[in-house]
Amino acid sequence: MAYEIEDWIDEAMHHLTKDDSNSGFISKIIFRLNRMRTQNRMTNQINKVKTRVVEMSHRHKRYKLDASISTSDYTAIDPRLCALYADAEALVGMDGPRDEITKWLMGADQQLMVVSVLGIGGLGKTALANEVYKKIGGQFDCHAFISISQKPDICALPKNNHASRVITTTRIEKVAMECCSYRCEFIYKMKPLNEHDSRRLFFNRIFGSENACPERFKGVSTGILQRCGGLPLAIVSVSSLLANPATSVDRQWEYVSNSLSDKFGIMPALDGMRNILHLSYKNLPYHLKTCFLYLGIYPEDYIIRKSDVVRQWITEGFVHKAQVQDAEDVAGSYFNELVNRSMILHTDIDYQNNVVSLFSDAVHQMSLDLTGIRQLFQLRDVKIEANIHVQIQLPAQIQELKLLESIDIEWGSVCIPPDIVHLPHLIHLVIPEGTGLPDGIGNLKSLITLRSFDLGENSLHNIRSIRELTNLRDLNLCYSGKNVVSNMETWIDVLRSSLEKLSNLKYLHLYWPGTCENGLCSLNPPSRHLQRLEMAYWWFSKVPKWIGGLHELHVLKLAVKEVSDDDITLLAQLPSLTNLGLRMRGAPKQKIIIYKKAFPVLRYFKFWCSTPCLVFEASVMSEELRN
Repeated sequence: MAYEIEDWIDEAMHHLTKDDSNSGFISKIIFRLNRMRTQNRMTNQINKVKTRVVEMSHRHKRYKLDASISTSDYTAIDPRLCALYADAEALVGMDGPRDEITKWLMGADQQLMVVSVLGIGGLGKTALANEVYKKIGGQFDCHAFISISQKPDICALPKNNHASRVITTTRIEKVAMECCSYRCEFIYKMKPLNEHDSRRLFFNRIFGSENACPERFKGVSTGILQRCGGLPLAIVSVSSLLANPATSVDRQWEYVSNSLSDKFGIMPALDGMRNILHLSYKNLPYHLKTCFLYLGIYPEDYIIRKSDVVRQWITEGFVHKAQVQDAEDVAGSYFNELVNRSMILHTDIDYQNNVVSLFSDAVHQMSLDLTGIRQLFQLRDVKIEANIHVQIQLPAQIQELKLLESIDIEWGSVCIPPDIVHLPHLIHLVIPEGTGLPDGIGNLKSLITLRSFDLGENSLHNIRSIRELTNLRDLNLCYSGKNVVSNMETWIDVLRSSLEKLSNLKYLHLYWPGTCENGLCSLNPPSRHLQRLEMAYWWFSKVPKWIGGLHELHVLKLAVKEVSDDDITLLAQLPSLTNLGLRMRGAPKQKIIIYKKAFPVLRYFKFWCSTPCLVFEASVMSEELRN
């Protein structure tokens, strides 16, 4: 209801804020008649909305819905789910199929060979192909694991005598046959998991092992597994639903069992899988349903980065937080909950603890069934993916998209229209390096993310205007080198004074492939809440003293001409530092000693230097780093 009202208001504002000042006499009369019709329609709509709101309020009180609203406590990725995909041993039932396909691929035949994995959706075809790829991919000069379109050009695969190998996965036997040039011996037909492996996968997801399952759940679990028909995706989806603490009561297990179709074990291909996914969807809290449906904008098998999705949910207004909470933390909790419920498939966690996930084709199809497309003037999010050689022209009157909150263009050559500075609701602006912005960026008061702001392509006025963007949390500054910066001293002074005003900044990245040794040494830290600071190509003469006051800093990448014991001592006392990259120019005069109890939580340490110069005391750093 709230989203319908919001869309209706957006449409009304779009029509009522049009200007007729430049129109002729007849045009003005027509314009005002149209406006009167719009106002009459608005009046009728308001009356209908009032009636619906009153009805909803009565239902809300009658059914006591306040009790069902979920808390906004932070949700982390379920460690049991991470363990389930941690390594090959945790992938139940994969050993035999993986070894058999590996044997086919590593044969003596030097000709191009294509092996097809055939099976219905949810059997784990892609997971099997990935396991084979990880096992033998390193033995080839070139190797890649990719998702392709529904109409791939198989003929484009070059035939050769270099023992090239290709694995394809498909649900269609005819496609498998054509891929393998009708060599049936190289089609691997996936089979459902047997009873033993099904139980192992099911109980590992919920309890860690079958032995940890309470006796009262074992009987009903047998019925649930029979209805899952041995499909790994179905088993993981149902077990993720039951792993939720809110469902760990007997009646919830009975409800899940009774909700699954008895026909699923007989014909598990489509209807049964949809039945299970709809059950998982119905049991989502109301705020997660909206976030899940939004994922329908992504293509099937699309790699989803948590940071992108979180930003888009916030942009769309899907995140509900208390006054003291951080919107990104709450949105991140939403994402983690969808991963825990297997609505998003967890695939990896990178070294920065950012989740990289996959939106499976079965879940993608269900989301498309439930979502629609908005009109363009209600557009809030623009994301363009292109290669570096593509020229991108944004609309000349982009300010007409009054609701636009996010522009994300990481690659390509972009022409930015002058009126972009008149988008009052713009929160995220991501543009390629080498892109200049028109003067007036100080008007974008709502900006939270600004990447990449090219210092060589923007005027000194714009660099000075950065100080007015006090809501900035993520700032990426770069220098592409297209234009030579004149009067460097003035330029650095303006940049320093601007950075000092950004009190909400959490992430600061500065790329400058030149020498500015002392330009920012005297910087007052822009924010004591900085969590990530990357200045690996801005050379300092020594480690700036102000870095010692960044107690919330997790990631630090720094370039220093010389490193002294005092510098190491300063860095070693940072209480939250988990990732350190230190670049040093030339050889130090003496060994750099890292003493015991230094860097209490450090997990990753990269050190660049022309000669070996580090000495570690025994038992230094955290247990995680030593391992």
